[in-house]
Amino acid sequence: MSDLIVIQPVVSTLVITESLNTVTIASVGVQGPQGAAGATGATGATGATGATGSPGAAATIAVGTTTTGAAGTPATVTNSGTSSAATFNFTIPQGTAGTNGTNGTNGTNGTNGTNGAAATIAAGTTTTGAAGTSATVTNSGTSSAAVFDFTIPQGTAGTNGTNGTNGTNGTNAIYDTDQAVISMQVFG
Repeated sequence: MSDLIVIQPVVSTLVITESLNTVTIASVGVQGPQGAAGATGATGATGATGATGSPGAAATIAVGTTTTGAAGTPATVTNSGTSSAATFNFTIPQGTAGTNGTNGTNGTNGTNGTNGAAATIAAGTTTTGAAGTSATVTNSGTSSAAVFDFTIPQGTAGTNGTNGTNGTNGTNAIYDTDQAVISMQVFG
């Protein structure tokens, strides 16, 4: 039925139901108490799988500090970074002192070695170096047969001495063989 029926209610609420060309009109009274809960229904079908999320950022782990703790304390690891960028700081306790070991036995003496050849030292060349340079000694031989070459710098030139004073004028000498006397004549 497609026609709309309008009824003026005498009571507060009217319920009109329509089923197969029959119209039922009923009045609604005061609401009664709530009924007991019904049994749980069957589980519904599993829904479709959701779309894959985007990849998250990879977490990082770095080593921070390593500290020696006191002997007998526990080892610790602390994170001074974040949960996704960890920086681990380690405290490792010092070990306790161990006991001294027993002394070992003395070893046997080794045999004497053969005598080595005596080293030799010889003078090589001696060269005059430039004034003001350092003196040097070089070994042109080997460590067991040394030949020392010397370079000795020339001394710097000394200053000229002062001129001496003029001598006095001499005299002419006459030689007398009998008396072996020399006389001198002064020239002026």
